[in-house]
Amino acid sequence: ENRALIRQDLERGLAPNLPYFIVGLEDVKSSLGGLISNLDDHFSYGMIWGQYGNGKSNLMKYLRYYFEQHSESHAKVSIWRADVDRYDIVTFLLYILQNEFESDLLSSLKAVVEDGKISDMCDSNSGSFGAIKGFVDQIAEKIDAEDDLKTLVALGTGKYYDANKFKPYGLQKLTDYNRREVLVFFLNALAYAQHYIIFCIDELEKIQEKSKARFQSFLTTFRELIDLSSSIYGHMILGSITDAVSKTGDHSFDSYNPAFERRIKDYKYELKSIRDLNDIKEMARELVRVLDIAEPDSYDDIANAVYKKISKLRHTSDVVRAVFVQLNQQTGAKTWEDLLAEAKLSEAFEEKRQELKDSGVLSRVDQKLFA
Repeated sequence: ENRALIRQDLERGLAPNLPYFIVGLEDVKSSLGGLISNLDDHFSYGMIWGQYGNGKSNLMKYLRYYFEQHSESHAKVSIWRADVDRYDIVTFLLYILQNEFESDLLSSLKAVVEDGKISDMCDSNSGSFGAIKGFVDQIAEKIDAEDDLKTLVALGTGKYYDANKFKPYGLQKLTDYNRREVLVFFLNALAYAQHYIIFCIDELEKIQEKSKARFQSFLTTFRELIDLSSSIYGHMILGSITDAVSKTGDHSFDSYNPAFERRIKDYKYELKSIRDLNDIKEMARELVRVLDIAEPDSYDDIANAVYKKISKLRHTSDVVRAVFVQLNQQTGAKTWEDLLAEAKLSEAFEEKRQELKDSGVLSRVDQKLFA
């Protein structure tokens, strides 16, 4: 039902919301496919790099749509923009569990208690998991008391943070340090009940733009999560970040957090702009299919016309728009530029655009629109 809106976006020269297919990127798709195939076995992680407009957000939306169509996989994709005020990845994932997966978590905890497996979900309370033993015991004790169970989950995720909330259960207040083990416990319960989550955290550069110190803290907590991954029985986290963050241009986090870079270096995947002639041709075929528009006389002509301009098309979104323009020209559809020309308004339009630009009205236009 989005077809009309997608066509309008393309006609206006905007990047459309088109997560229905991924053209090219075979190496990235193969690598992510390998990670996803182990979703029910152990915790996986990856980082998507790419320039603006190369499809990072689109890839995440594609994954979400895919698993919505394949419910038999028991997997769900959760997409969140990076939060500049929640730069501890562990507490952010707990926040997501509370807000998006509370019902799944409650039913999963009931399953592990009923099957006598609750201690298995937290490494038999050994080592650092001993700090949350009282919390785990309270969940087992209150498993049939719905309101208490919801309160305990909220205490674990950090929704309830006040020390007084813990007192009715005879518990000491959980610290953010303890929440690392709480996250492992909750994720293992979900995996035991076959609820698998792919956490997609988009636009990580927003944290770096806000504060380099916050970004370093974010990477430190991400590294801590990776170090806990051997204790987690499933799930996956996928981050996305723009090229602008890398100071050296080599997609490295070394300048911010060398310890994180050592752990993530083999799990970084670059989304490059479409450049191959066959990929451009495939893009044209997919646009015709998805948008249900008339087929051109020749897909080769479409692809060749776009390929001639490829040096000026820096991003995949630019290629998509260029393909759409060529399709319209071959099939007789008119763009807004065509209609302006027919009405002899092109010159007046450009004059007005330049007048607005010179007046400064287009500067910081996003803020002016909201004002």
